[in-house]
Amino acid sequence: MADGHFKMNVDVAINAKSCSVGVGAIIRNTKGEVIATLAKKVTGTLSAKTAEAKALVISLLWARDVGLNLQNLESDALICYS
Repeated sequence: MADGHFKMNVDVAINAKSCSVGVGAIIRNTKGEVIATLAKKVTGTLSAKTAEAKALVISLLWARDVGLNLQNLESDALICYS
């Protein structure tokens, strides 16, 4: 990654008991330094596939809103973007 470019990692945690999903994202610069983080609770019963897709959308919109030029995105939601 060149200077001014950023990498975002996204993950979710599903809590079936409370019918909620936790979305987490972290953006790092080319030196690996943390630039921004996101933690958001989403209420509702979602499948793993839907929760991962929703997390990607939430995180990408957040990165756009904070004005960061993402060059890489990592998630374990292979089914969402393969």
